[in-house]
Amino acid sequence: MECEEFPVACEYCQLIMPNRKSIQKHLQNECQRYDEMKCPMNCPKDFKGDRESVNSHLKDHLLDMSRLLNTALSRIEALETKITQVLEESNRERVEMRMEITELKKAMRNGQTTNTEKSPTAKLVAKNESTNGSVSASNSLQPLSVSSVKNYAHNSGVTRWEEPKTVRREDAGMKEEIRSQETRLMKMSETLQTVQSNLTQHSIAIDEVRLRQDILDVKVTNGVLIWKIPDLRRRYRDAIDRRTISLYSPPFYTSPHGYRMCIRTYLNGDGIGKGTHISMFFVIMRSEHDNLLPWPFKQSVRFTLINQKNPGASVSEAFVPDIKSSSFQKPENDMNLASGFPKFARQSVLQDEQFTLGNMIYIKCQVDITGLKLD
Repeated sequence: MECEEFPVACEYCQLIMPNRKSIQKHLQNECQRYDEMKCPMNCPKDFKGDRESVNSHLKDHLLDMSRLLNTALSRIEALETKITQVLEESNRERVEMRMEITELKKAMRNGQTTNTEKSPTAKLVAKNESTNGSVSASNSLQPLSVSSVKNYAHNSGVTRWEEPKTVRREDAGMKEEIRSQETRLMKMSETLQTVQSNLTQHSIAIDEVRLRQDILDVKVTNGVLIWKIPDLRRRYRDAIDRRTISLYSPPFYTSPHGYRMCIRTYLNGDGIGKGTHISMFFVIMRSEHDNLLPWPFKQSVRFTLINQKNPGASVSEAFVPDIKSSSFQKPENDMNLASGFPKFARQSVLQDEQFTLGNMIYIKCQVDITGLKLD
């Protein structure tokens, strides 16, 4: 049985790890020579490779998802157009059907027809006039009674009066067609709702992939990070609903082989700032060069929430590290405890277009590198 606390060397980069438990995190997050990284998107291709290959592979994922999104949008637009056409046609047919039914019922009640060309009753009278010649010009202008038509039908050998049954059959057929159209419209509406729901989920997934890609691509080595947080309104709702309580920035460095750091922000606040303020914290991260750096960390740190329309009105706060705090000692885990401002800025700035132009915010973190030995 192997001891989990025994120090081991990474078989790829030969860096000594403090224990066996930390080796996997090192491989996934730090080791530059590890060539067995898996695709974080649960790729069905079981893709594996080094960090650079995985980054390139993720960009291919982004392109594929963008193509799928464009295809889905095109299909939705076509479906919306078709639904609109069907609705217009259905409404027009309903009006025409109801008018015809009303005219037929009125003709049956009054014993006369409104359309001399199409009505079966009118055709019957026309036949009577042509064969008998007994209907005078003055009589032809008189209202046609149901009884007279029935008498003519009887004298002509017609044993059954068919018009009311025909009307009822046509009326029932029209109602059935209307019900059929309404069922089709309901199914189309359900399909549209499903497509819109899937589109929303795809958009969120694409946004998260892009955020991950930003983290993989960023390599700041001068101690200054400008962090863009896109899709702000959704992320703020997620923070309020406790779906995503905090966000981490990409890591950045004071120099290519210097301190490794990141920002942690709570859009709905943390501790004494919860529910009223944005909380902003600075985090020291473990790196493979920590043994070469002076500890504790002593550099001053400044946070700035940038006013995009008037940079002079940006919100800014700075602090000097407490060298006795564990937050600024040499990291023993992947990250030290965060330190910063629980009440950095009131949440009202998240409703201010000067800060949230384009539904995004920019947070700047500047570490004073004065006195540090640079590479």
